[in-house]
Amino acid sequence: MITSIHIKNFLSIEDTIFDLTKLTEINHFSLLCGENGAGKSNILKSISLLKELIDYDKNMTISEIYNKYKNKMCNGPIYLEYDFLLNNKKGSYLLVLSEQGVIEEQLKLTLNKNICSCYRIHNSEVVLSTKFFNNNMNKYKEIICPNLNQYAVLSSLVKITNCQFLSAFIKTKEDLPLTFFCFIDWINDILISDTFNINLLKGVANKEYKDKLTTLAKICSQFLSNIDDLYYSVYQYDKKHIEYKLYGKNNSYKATIDFEKESEGIKQIVYLIYYLLEAAKNKIVIIDNIDTNVHPILLKSIIEFFYNKIEGQVIYTSSNSIALLDIKELKNMIYVVDHGDIKNINSFRRIFDKNNLLSLYCKGTFGGIPTIDQNKLSEAIKNVN
Repeated sequence: MITSIHIKNFLSIEDTIFDLTKLTEINHFSLLCGENGAGKSNILKSISLLKELIDYDKNMTISEIYNKYKNKMCNGPIYLEYDFLLNNKKGSYLLVLSEQGVIEEQLKLTLNKNICSCYRIHNSEVVLSTKFFNNNMNKYKEIICPNLNQYAVLSSLVKITNCQFLSAFIKTKEDLPLTFFCFIDWINDILISDTFNINLLKGVANKEYKDKLTTLAKICSQFLSNIDDLYYSVYQYDKKHIEYKLYGKNNSYKATIDFEKESEGIKQIVYLIYYLLEAAKNKIVIIDNIDTNVHPILLKSIIEFFYNKIEGQVIYTSSNSIALLDIKELKNMIYVVDHGDIKNINSFRRIFDKNNLLSLYCKGTFGGIPTIDQNKLSEAIKNVN
């Protein structure tokens, strides 16, 4: 799980730390709220970048990444530092980059109860740890060093260990400890709502997927008042796969509903519950604009149902967070984003359990709410008239 992210010169963010812990505990259900344009989505994009670094198909260069994510207001390097727990063991990943290439990069993982540097790049010098690279160290450097102006070391290592990239290095998988591959799998398993391309309405999937679909339909049925029964029609596609399609029943009208024809809001609820079920199974789930097309009272009910069932981690944003601020159990997990700065509700002085967070937020106590310039508004009205 992610414990903190230090972000500098990234999109609209100048310098901020997103701390996802409370004392020694990790927040499993973190809400980023604030006005439109405050920088909430950009914080989530710093996590998406991790997945892009190891995306073999995209094969993005450092120059492409820098130009995609640089802060347009300054020319400084992008700085990203992630602290995390991998199998309950501490680790960290640092990446500092400019358009010209990697300035600094370091991966630290726990090995034999100690946090060790897997590799470090600083001022074009590559230092590979003998604890992680026992054999073929020179061959690794032959691939990594010439590519520092093009690719992050993490990207290069993923390519080296990918059999489709270099058949000559198939055996080098044995040279890296299992911890490294657990780290890559950990990144791969992060679910991003904007990029996750599974079709929950219909499709073909492995037959083991059937139980997951059945559970999803049963839980969704509890939150959709206009549908009496939600179910998947499942057929055997071949020996290893099933074909599925989602339907709903309305007993009042004695009608069967093809879910592809349902409203976007109803579809959004199905996907939202799917993500939360994955987080309940120890996955990290990133959801931007969780409230899109979902009624706030229904969204509040869904969050209240899931918040104490999450074994993994949910990090989500909302611009319409009025109902969510009324969930007392989430008080320690609410962060207000105000012009790129992130503050946990608990960091504000004199905030007690008896305080009404919703009322304080609407009064502007925490920031993160829109402010209307009355002079500009009056001028705009004149122009309209």
